[in-house]
Amino acid sequence: MIVGGGSMQSEVKAAVKNSGCADNICLAGNVDHAVTLHLMKDADIVLRTTRFDGDAISVREALFLGTPVIATDNGMRPEGVELIGVGDVAALVESVKEIAKRDKPVKPVGQTDTENIAEILSIYNDLAS
Repeated sequence: MIVGGGSMQSEVKAAVKNSGCADNICLAGNVDHAVTLHLMKDADIVLRTTRFDGDAISVREALFLGTPVIATDNGMRPEGVELIGVGDVAALVESVKEIAKRDKPVKPVGQTDTENIAEILSIYNDLAS
């Protein structure tokens, strides 16, 4: 299931259509946050394999919910994320296989580090004053 939209939505739709796997891929588009949280909680793995990303809250939400996360290494991922290089398909496949082999998905403990949040609040406060 692919949740969310974005500037490459038409390219994603075309790729799914031409993949030969379209019957097994759901393009959900933008959905309510509560629905997204339920989908992440029920997922076996959350992928955040993007070329354009910062410290995505969805990664932290998935970890908090106990769902394994594979994400591109952007230098800002929290502890517990399986990191892969941008465009490294072989590493993505290997990470998925490794997580799938586990008897039970390892459920990382929700992160309590608030350093990034404090820094963002500081920036917002600076902008507001």
